[in-house]
Amino acid sequence: MKCLPLLLYLVWVSWSPLDAQKAPDSLFAQRLRAMGLEWLQPADTRLKVFSPPSNPYQDCLFGYRIPAEDLELRFALYPESGEDPASQNPGLLAFRSVTSAATNDPEYRISLLEMEPEQAHRQFNADGALLFFFHPKPDFAPYEHCRLLALYKTGRGTALI
Repeated sequence: MKCLPLLLYLVWVSWSPLDAQKAPDSLFAQRLRAMGLEWLQPADTRLKVFSPPSNPYQDCLFGYRIPAEDLELRFALYPESGEDPASQNPGLLAFRSVTSAATNDPEYRISLLEMEPEQAHRQFNADGALLFFFHPKPDFAPYEHCRLLALYKTGRGTALI
């Protein structure tokens, strides 16, 4: 009889949906389909789904937050389109996003690492990858430092994380 509360708790936990397994919103899901990408749900139960606040700097449609670690992951997808020349230039999309979100304070710098195409393909199945480190504007993110990973796949588009 002493095990009954534990058993009930375990049954309740197994039936309650994990926050990290919520599906992305419809616009994000549409862009995933347009780019031919598959969304793999993370297994980390510390992740909390959130909708990033709208801001003029980046079109983030979906995000995860780990409150205990003061960490956010935001996702923006830009399918490649013949109607939008910027969508065919991942460097332009990434630089535009970073320079818009980074502070204009001359004391701070933006750092960039470009992955070799072989490494980008091996790690991310991407044709190109850029990694930026920067200090964000306060209304973009309340953090001291941000990283932006830009992944590009020819014919599909660019993902900013």
